[in-house]
Amino acid sequence: MDNNQLIKKGIELCQKGQFLQAIEFFQVVIENDPKKEEAYLWLADAYEGMGKIDSAKSTVYKYLALNPSSKAAIEKIKSLDLDNYATAPSGLNSQFKKNKINYKVECGSERKTDYDFYIVFDDGNIVALNIEGTNAVVLNCNYVKGKLYIPDRVVFKGNTYTITKIGDDAFKNCGDIKEIYLPQTIEEIGDGSFYNCGSLRVLDIGSNIQSIGDKAFESCRSLKSIVLSNSINHIGNECFSYCKSLKSIVFPDGIEEIGRGMMKYCDYLETITIPASVKRIKDEAFYSCGSPKISMLGLPPLIEQNTFLFTNPIIVLSKSILSYYQKSHYWKSFKLVEK
Repeated sequence: MDNNQLIKKGIELCQKGQFLQAIEFFQVVIENDPKKEEAYLWLADAYEGMGKIDSAKSTVYKYLALNPSSKAAIEKIKSLDLDNYATAPSGLNSQFKKNKINYKVECGSERKTDYDFYIVFDDGNIVALNIEGTNAVVLNCNYVKGKLYIPDRVVFKGNTYTITKIGDDAFKNCGDIKEIYLPQTIEEIGDGSFYNCGSLRVLDIGSNIQSIGDKAFESCRSLKSIVLSNSINHIGNECFSYCKSLKSIVFPDGIEEIGRGMMKYCDYLETITIPASVKRIKDEAFYSCGSPKISMLGLPPLIEQNTFLFTNPIIVLSKSILSYYQKSHYWKSFKLVEK
């Protein structure tokens, strides 16, 4: 018998209450075709018919790991896992209530993975996290699409964990995600966290971020503007390189260095604001960035030989500091404009 015939036979056995025999048929189909949705759902039904709810849930979770956007599997797991599935707990960031975002938390071990637990959202988006003490770290995503809100806290097995970090490469190559909203509890964004999220156009990183890693947003080609909060004290090298739609960026007051290749190949940059706290701009920070207007708010920082290579910046200055730039060995070669 082919897979369709096997499923048909299994369904007939289920309808007769012969669940144990039906399970054997559905398991054969899954061995033949590990992505056959119908087999997983009927297998879950067979387990449920025998009263083996944990086995039924595990079956659906396994399929969701393969196809997180399956509406049928999401509806099935919601009916099976009532203890875990819930709306966002009270006190979470307001967009959950405003947008009626629901999610459930499930144990990572049920999928035989290295992650401690998952957040499974109503729309099928799945985010994996690990526990670090009383905090949680976002480590991975499974085919996240469209709009994603990360909660500030999650309740798992009776314990509440605060989400404080986006781990290295967490959303790397998530090409279908368009909007990301991070909670105010996030303090660190790791290396390559959003690397090559080519469709990402809206980014809200919260106001308490302290550190952004190397290449964190490299090749986010749809981002158009970024405002970085004053809580940030470190931005890694090449953080926004190849963000080819980026038109404006405001660096946080308090940052002392703009790293190597920070804005490299941001071809359409129009405006940049650099605070007085910046003391050094490293090599190729603004390599091949067109002709942006750069508002300098303090005395001339040190720059390296290729900081503005293939870029023709217009340096906008207040009258009180213009003379310092005119006397600078490096800065006087650029077009200086008094605002």
